[in-house]
Amino acid sequence: MAEINKDGTRRKLKNLNVQMIALGGSIGTGLFLGSGSTIHRTGPSILFVYLIVGILFFFMLRAIGTRISQPKDEVFDESFKSRHSRQQRFVFCFIHAVCANA
Repeated sequence: MAEINKDGTRRKLKNLNVQMIALGGSIGTGLFLGSGSTIHRTGPSILFVYLIVGILFFFMLRAIGTRISQPKDEVFDESFKSRHSRQQRFVFCFIHAVCANA
């Protein structure tokens, strides 16, 4: 059992936990500094590109989640058609087709 400190907390983190926290901090710092230098070189227009790519990833992950949560052949059923506009259905179906055939 882990020893209890004076303030009532316990030290239960293992070596692997500490290593993963350090790795995540390193990756996060690198991404932050990398995007900062990119914004500095290209100007604020890169933020628009980041926004577009983020939206595409959102829709791609949503399509994958739809496929996983409804593992039948007819994924885009009537309830899907009633909840989304024609343009949203087109984007979802397109991304789903690309992901399913990848």
